[in-house]
Order: sequence, then C-alpha cells, then structure tokens
Amino acid sequence: MKIHNPPSPPLEKGGWGGFETYFLGNQRVLKFLRNLQSFILTNGRNLAKNYKFPNRGDEMGLFKKEDKKLGLKDRIFPKEKSFYKMLSDQASKTLEGIEALAAFVENQNQENAKRVRDIEREADELRRILVEELHRTFVTPMDREDIFALSRAVDDIVDYANSTVDETEIYEVSSDENFRQMVDILRKGAREISDAVKILESYPQIAMEHSVKAKFYENATEKAYHTALANLFKQTDTVYMLKMREIYRHLSNAADRCDEAANIICSIVMKATYT
Repeated sequence: MKIHNPPSPPLEKGGWGGFETYFLGNQRVLKFLRNLQSFILTNGRNLAKNYKFPNRGDEMGLFKKEDKKLGLKDRIFPKEKSFYKMLSDQASKTLEGIEALAAFVENQNQENAKRVRDIEREADELRRILVEELHRTFVTPMDREDIFALSRAVDDIVDYANSTVDETEIYEVSSDENFRQMVDILRKGAREISDAVKILESYPQIAMEHSVKAKFYENATEKAYHTALANLFKQTDTVYMLKMREIYRHLSNAADRCDEAANIICSIVMKATYT
C-alpha cells in the first residue's frame, strides 16, 4: 500500500502563519511555537554572539578551555530552575517583613524600623533574581505571566509595609488601636499566602484553601480600615486625620495585594487541574 505523506505546512515570511494553521487543533503546541518565536526574536542576537562552535582542536584536547560557555541548546533549554522555590522564598520573606512591621507597631524605634527596611530590600533582591531567571528560561513549570504576576503581588505587600514605616516616622505619629488591629489581620493574611506558595507544587488543592483564607483576611482588613476611618473622622485635629488616613491606606493596599496573590494562586491551580 502506498502511503502519501502530507505536505509540510508553508512558512509565511516574517511569521509562523502556516504552522499556526497546521497546529490549530493543538493549542499547547501552538503556544509553544509562539513562545519559541518570541524567544528567538528577543534573544537571537545574544545566542548567536555567545555560542561557541567546536573545532577539531577542542575535540582532541589540544586547547585548554578556560571558560565553559553555554551552547545554543543549553540556552534555549537550560536546566530547569525551581520557580516554585523562588516564589516560596519570596513569600516567606514577605511574611518576615509583615512580622517586622507588627514589631514596629508595638515598639516604634529605629531598630525595628531598620529591620523592616532591610527585609524590604532583601525581598526586592529576590524578585530581581526571579525576574532575571524568568527572562533566561524558555520552558517554565507554569505560565510565565502567572509567575511574574504572583511575584509582583507578593513583593508589593512588603513594599507597602515599608511605606507604612516611612510615613509613620515622617509624619511623627504613633500607632493606635486601629493601626495595630489592621497590621495583625494583615499578618494573618500574609501567613496564609506564604503557606499557600510553599505547597503550591506538591499540594495545589490545599494551597487553594490557604488562598481562600487569605481572601477572608483581606475582607477583614477592609472592614477594619473602614472602621478606622469612621473613628478617625470623629477627631477634631484635621492634620492628624490626614496623616493617619494615608497610613491606613497603605495597610489597605497591602491587603489588596494579598487578595491579588490569592487570586493568582487559585488561577494557577485551576489551570494545572483542568488543562
């Protein structure tokens, strides 16, 4: 029996149009091809510049290699980086920052303030490393957009903690009961996010449960925020009202980022379960 092989799909000039039509029934393959096209267009010049072609002298061991450079294959398909671990480290650092904020609220001194700022800088460094690795890696364990968004949301939480400390000192105000209550609720939400990210790879369904709890604490923070504003507006010192409102707003924004992180985690779990 004579077998006729189907003709190869035409490759349109300047794009992957023919391949998109050929693989239209397989969206995952289509997405892979689009990512490959984007990767090559973005990194093609550097790949060609840094790739070292082997020669016969190298194969015979006549020339000593001082630097071991990555080849083209290793650059497109490098050894897998543990993005789950990097996200977990970042979430743990954020929780550490919120706990440092709670210590600052209880005892407003330079040492506790410096502790929050140091942790915020460390958290920023962890995010920079993750983004750099994300830029270098072609194949990721989950959508790169989700990795980037989750990292950004988690980092924003500790950024707002740092802003809270800065403005508390600049405005020269002391923490009140509403302030302490909001920070305490925020700490519980950050702990749920940290717990969720730690087990996201191994136990995604339990991670989703932690995310739901984090969303509950975000709602509780918003209620505390509105209660704090209501009590604040009963004051007669207008300047003090404006100062404290800004500080309360930072805590509310931090809680919003907890909610955003929880939503991203739930989205990651849903994609992994039903795709």
